[in-house]
Amino acid sequence: MRVLVSFLLVCVPSFAGTIYLDASCSGEVTTYTSDSASCGSYNPGASAEVSVTGQYVSAGAWAGYGQSASASASFTQDYVFTVWGGSGDGFAEPLLMVQGDRQGSDSAGASASLGGCELSQGGSGPPLHCNWASIPFEYNVPQILTLSLSAGADAYPYQNGTEYGTAEEDGFTFFDTSGNPLGGVPYSFDPVPAPEPGTLPLLTAMACAAIIAVKRRRQRR
Repeated sequence: MRVLVSFLLVCVPSFAGTIYLDASCSGEVTTYTSDSASCGSYNPGASAEVSVTGQYVSAGAWAGYGQSASASASFTQDYVFTVWGGSGDGFAEPLLMVQGDRQGSDSAGASASLGGCELSQGGSGPPLHCNWASIPFEYNVPQILTLSLSAGADAYPYQNGTEYGTAEEDGFTFFDTSGNPLGGVPYSFDPVPAPEPGTLPLLTAMACAAIIAVKRRRQRR
């Protein structure tokens, strides 16, 4: 049974994206929707938001003296990335953006990763950029990339500040193998679809058949 479970975990990728949302305010009720969480109003207050279609997450928190609030949001999804129309190899730079803020002990931060690029900013700081060679590609050959975005914010008692953290993905810039920019490059970046419910038994049957075949080959030896 352990062999079967391990085989399935290796061979069946995680197709569905994941979303995490949370907001907490001292003495306030948190309200959740499918893409947001919020609590409080003027002071204290916190909000977290995820946009799947916009590939964007944000978290904000604010509090008055003697109050506290926090928020966090994250989004992870697999995408099929294909660069079209040419031949040979090239590189893509993801246009990821992370932004944080800091005021005394209050702070907000964000992180983002895609391909070989990982950005993280805790509190305020200069703009961050991916390396131009973050994602190697071959024209017309699809590859699966995982996009991860997260943001968090904390407002503590006695600070009386408002902090926001944001992270987003906004396309790609393309380069040839020498690092020269390429213009007008067509590409697709589509979410990997979730499997139909009826496909799991088929995948399980395929896994069982493979395990049986391996076992028979070992017995013959």
